[in-house]
Amino acid sequence: MRQNLVLILCFICLISLPFLACMATTGKGDKISQASGECGIDLASKINYVPGASSSIPAMYPSPNAILLAVLPGEHSPTILIRVEDHNTAAQYISYDRGQNWQLCNWRLGYSNIPKRSRYSLLMSHIDQRVLYDCYFQCKDSYRVSTDGGTSWAQVDPTVSDEEKVTEVKPLNTGMHFSARIYAQILDPLRRVFTAAVSDDYGRSFRLLSTQVEWLTESRANNDVLFGILSNNDLAISKDRGLSWMPMLGSKKLRSPIYRNPLLRYIRSWKENADDVEFSSVQDVDQIDSDPKNWEWIYVLTYKGLYISRNAGQTFRLASLAQGRLNSIDDVAVDPMDGRFLYAMVDLGEFYRSTDHGCSWHRMPLPGNRR
Repeated sequence: MRQNLVLILCFICLISLPFLACMATTGKGDKISQASGECGIDLASKINYVPGASSSIPAMYPSPNAILLAVLPGEHSPTILIRVEDHNTAAQYISYDRGQNWQLCNWRLGYSNIPKRSRYSLLMSHIDQRVLYDCYFQCKDSYRVSTDGGTSWAQVDPTVSDEEKVTEVKPLNTGMHFSARIYAQILDPLRRVFTAAVSDDYGRSFRLLSTQVEWLTESRANNDVLFGILSNNDLAISKDRGLSWMPMLGSKKLRSPIYRNPLLRYIRSWKENADDVEFSSVQDVDQIDSDPKNWEWIYVLTYKGLYISRNAGQTFRLASLAQGRLNSIDDVAVDPMDGRFLYAMVDLGEFYRSTDHGCSWHRMPLPGNRR
């Protein structure tokens, strides 16, 4: 009898094993899928907005008091630099443990290496903080470069590949893989039109890329892949170092209009009343960043929020960070050493961190318990 009972129990276990294995795989898969494309809010969702601290609509938040300056690779963890302003004083702080603790920093950085579209003038290399570019906010035919952290500077008079002197240059971004690489818009001496270009010698000589691209950044994971913002504000991707560009099919949905009602004083993602008027930002897309290991995982910041794509821009979802708050996210940076971590400064004084590829966010303390 006991032997029969043992045989029956074994038979039940054998039948149950595939089911249990399926359950375990499903649970693990749900967890992975959440970080690989299912997290965030569907773009078809209806959203009520409020203006953020940087919005052209009257702000509901105080003046700026914290800026995310840099997230740089370190020996064991990244180096995070922030600038905290309080009334007439300003100080810079550094964290070596992903924002858990801060200490006063003697680096006097007036620039940022966060790859943001609105910054052209003062750039720091993404991989070597000693490499700096300075062009006094309006570059013309030259700028300065430092390779020793600003101790000494060299004047650079850039040329294009045929040794033709460049008459106007706008630095856009630095390379993610080579410290001497810089991307810029230059005035093509022959065609007299602004053209995206790349240099691998600190900007001394440039190779022309495309007249359609107004801003671009390099993939953190793949040296051949570039992400760009076209002149019509559409997003594009290049898989051959900028020689050819393909539109990101899902990016047009990021530019869908929003509507505000001057009488009822609401802002929405949909038009409901005849008095609702369309509202749009002059600069729809402000920033693009990417995962350090998977080039298809990208993050796009617009005045409406942070968008996440896990398939190189074919589809996007809206991150939960500052959902429904216009122009609230000031800067976003992907951890250059571990793509699970993302960092953001929100409403000019709230520091947030994600540990799951941007799916969920947690507010972190700033020095002095500000905000």
